Amino acid sequence: NGKFREIAGLVNASKETFAYIRESENKSLLIILNFSRSKTFSTEIILKELGKENINEVNDLLSDRKLPVDTGKLKIDIKPSGAAILEL
Repeated sequence: NGKFREIAGLVNASKETFAYIRESENKSLLIILNFSRSKTFSTEIILKELGKENINEVNDLLSDRKLPVDTGKLKIDIKPSGAAILEL
């Protein structure tokens, strides 16, 4: 159960990147995929545009890192052939 919605318009997005949100009643995950074998994908996500506000950090479930959110913006780098699963 839950909702799925593609995220369009990420900064620096290309045909080699894909992002979507998977939501259930009590959890939201932002999944970002980088299909490039050679280029790191760097982007900035404005969480308000995703309907998420008042978030100070997000958890990257793949790396077990906490990523800071600065003034509503999340900056992230995804390595070649890499991904991030972010708990919002």
